[in-house]
Amino acid sequence: GEGNILVVDSGKDRIQKFTGKGTFLKTIGSSGKEILQFNSPVGIRVNTSSEVYVCDRKNHRIQVLDCNLSFLRMFGRCGPRDGEFAFPRDVAFDSFQKVYVVDSGNHRIQVFMPDGTFLWKFGCEGEGSGQF
Repeated sequence: GEGNILVVDSGKDRIQKFTGKGTFLKTIGSSGKEILQFNSPVGIRVNTSSEVYVCDRKNHRIQVLDCNLSFLRMFGRCGPRDGEFAFPRDVAFDSFQKVYVVDSGNHRIQVFMPDGTFLWKFGCEGEGSGQF
């Protein structure tokens, strides 16, 4: 809503924030498994409530931040079960603010409520059946 740009820096395990004209504002994150630490973050999206969802790819989770990049919550862990991930790659929202996560290693898309409650999944099942 402020016209800022968020950039995922996968190589340095951080998120950078710039103005719409490219002026640097802030960096958050470091390598690791704790809150506001990342391991190869990739997809990033902002919902209509200005919450920032980051796919923390090699930590197999989603971290949710506020518009100032402060930690709000996270969900997911490594695994094949509902609500678990294997290298989440991207995130999107529908008009009802449901959260769609591309769970690339498990060859599926999982759908959640904004708080991280699992709803359903769809996609390819079984090894060798294709990748997203």
